[in-house]
Amino acid sequence: MNRRSFDIPAVPLPTHRRLSRARLAGSRVPTVFGMTLIIMMGVITDDRHADADERSKSIETLTSRQTLNALGIDDSQLSFFVDGSDYRSEEEEVLVRILHVFPKIPLDALQRWATNAPAWTQLEGAPQDYRGDIRTISGVVKEFQAIRLSPAMADRWQMKQYYRAWVQLDHDARHVELLVGHVPLAWTQAESANAFSPQHVSAVGMFLKRGSAPRGSNQESAAADKPNDAANGDAFQGAPTVVMAAQRIAWHPTQVDKILGVTAATAELGQHRFDVGLLDDVQDRRELTHADREPFYQLMGMERQLPDDDRLSVREKMNGVHLPSINVAQLLASPDNYRGCRLAYRGVARRALRIVVNDNDIRSRFGIDHYYELEVFVTLDLPIRILTSADDVEGRTLRNFPIVACVRDLPPGMREGEVIREEVTVSGNFLKVYAYPSKFLTDRKPMDPEPMMQSPLLVGGRVELTELVRRDDNDWWGLLLGIAALTAIGLVAMMVWRNSQGDRRFQRNVLDRHRGAQDVAWPQPAQRESSLDQE
Repeated sequence: MNRRSFDIPAVPLPTHRRLSRARLAGSRVPTVFGMTLIIMMGVITDDRHADADERSKSIETLTSRQTLNALGIDDSQLSFFVDGSDYRSEEEEVLVRILHVFPKIPLDALQRWATNAPAWTQLEGAPQDYRGDIRTISGVVKEFQAIRLSPAMADRWQMKQYYRAWVQLDHDARHVELLVGHVPLAWTQAESANAFSPQHVSAVGMFLKRGSAPRGSNQESAAADKPNDAANGDAFQGAPTVVMAAQRIAWHPTQVDKILGVTAATAELGQHRFDVGLLDDVQDRRELTHADREPFYQLMGMERQLPDDDRLSVREKMNGVHLPSINVAQLLASPDNYRGCRLAYRGVARRALRIVVNDNDIRSRFGIDHYYELEVFVTLDLPIRILTSADDVEGRTLRNFPIVACVRDLPPGMREGEVIREEVTVSGNFLKVYAYPSKFLTDRKPMDPEPMMQSPLLVGGRVELTELVRRDDNDWWGLLLGIAALTAIGLVAMMVWRNSQGDRRFQRNVLDRHRGAQDVAWPQPAQRESSLDQE
């Protein structure tokens, strides 16, 4: 396995070293655009005649309003938002522009701006001064709806629709009318069946305007226009509202919900503020992609936020049946059923590599500057027979199977390197069936492409050394005698083995295919992809 497969490149410019020549050529345009954007963000200021040092500002020194200006959204466009009313159709053009550029803003910049967000009373008192400011919100979504764009706008912005959600804030009487580009897939499916229930959420949003006053007050807006006859948040009538925009809404379910597909595992993740909606874009049997980046690091960062009782010894949890060891064949065959589950396995670590994280946004948001990538071979209760295609009748039977685990730290005394042998117990949240080039599968013709190994990927969690019995100096004589006896027994066993070699070969190649081996369909990925770049 290539250690750089988890070396997630910096944002926003793609720098991944495993990109093919063709992919590099194909990504030349966005790379040039990204460089141009950074230059623009450094040179555009209120004073067009500022000196060279002032024009060389980077995004680290810009405000959110200056960043919007650099991205082509100036104060004249923000002035289209009219305070004291609900979201109106006349504001849609500027909103779509904002949703279009939101993904181009680095996440660490959004976090930094949100940290310095003004109080709600300041926003409401002088909304024109704070339009475009960033803040984090959390609360409960009670209703939402999709708003489809006209064919012309959809073609221009490459966006078919956006969403309007009404969020009741936590610990605050205010409500936010949140306009977002994406909502979890399960929401849209439940909404179409009229089965959506209130959900806990959070978002890093941009303040657009002060909404309508409470119903019945003297400041109440007469009849605000609603794009495409959208609803008006009836559940929140009588409460002051604030209108905000966000790229996405983070979903934190707290209880099992069959209609929304929330399992006990994903509900537990939601309770720890993991965005379960990120799992929508995770694809199995592929290399790591850009869509894996955020859930990967959220799972990694979640480990140190767990309370002490959730960070018990991995072995203690396994012995107490707190952490299951799902059959590997089940993970490979039905990964969707176990996505997000916290699992634990005992095995032999054959590789442990320290991966340095250079991305500024990951370092600042999660405090992660490195992690360790392990390849742990687990002995299977039943062998797995891998079938790589419909024409593959022979298959390949495996009795020891590799599990890839990425953890924050190694235990004291554990070695690291490309070739090690350490008995360990490892835990983590199952993210996906991860495909990566491997010489482990060697049964191929010389001209065939290198086969892709497919292993469960556990992220976060912990690794612990299996306790070994240490001998003192007085035991050495007994140890030497034992070695001599084992050598003699080994010579006899070798003679017996040579006589029975034919029987063993027959059992390995024929009988194992029919006695308890679990067949797993293993189609090779049609397209190789190894980029985790910002798109």
